[in-house]
Amino acid sequence: MSRPFCVETTIDQPFDAIATAITHDPASAFANTVWVDQRVAMVPLDVAVGPLDVERYVVLEVGDPYARGTHELVVPLRWRAAHHAGRYPTAEAVLEVLALSNHPPRTQISIVGTYEVPLGWLGQAADRVAGERIVATSVGQLVDEVARRLEAATEGAGLRPAT
Repeated sequence: MSRPFCVETTIDQPFDAIATAITHDPASAFANTVWVDQRVAMVPLDVAVGPLDVERYVVLEVGDPYARGTHELVVPLRWRAAHHAGRYPTAEAVLEVLALSNHPPRTQISIVGTYEVPLGWLGQAADRVAGERIVATSVGQLVDEVARRLEAATEGAGLRPAT
């Protein structure tokens, strides 16, 4: 069973600077990772939902960024549990970077996608109890982390849009 998700935030940075940073090095948007190769990483997941604390490593695959129009950049993403992948949800998504305004500079960062619930009816029951909240919380953490990293990368590099 496939379930949709969408989490977004905004940052006070110009789209052009964010797009340049991602296009130059898509992996730089993701922190706390151990890169297996240029586009595959092991990412720690630590999510608390009520009394449940989930700690796992996930394998994150980062695709090539591409433009969707002049004010949107998209990076394909896929992830799965690093161990016992068949027991946990897998996801396909895109990291979307969208220009909201130039003055003041505002850019939206979002991750939109779907996850597959494993284990048939048992997995669906677990998803209703806590799985959906775990996915929403973990994707929310990832979006916030990506936004912080991109904001720091553009401020640190002194990247500014062309005038």
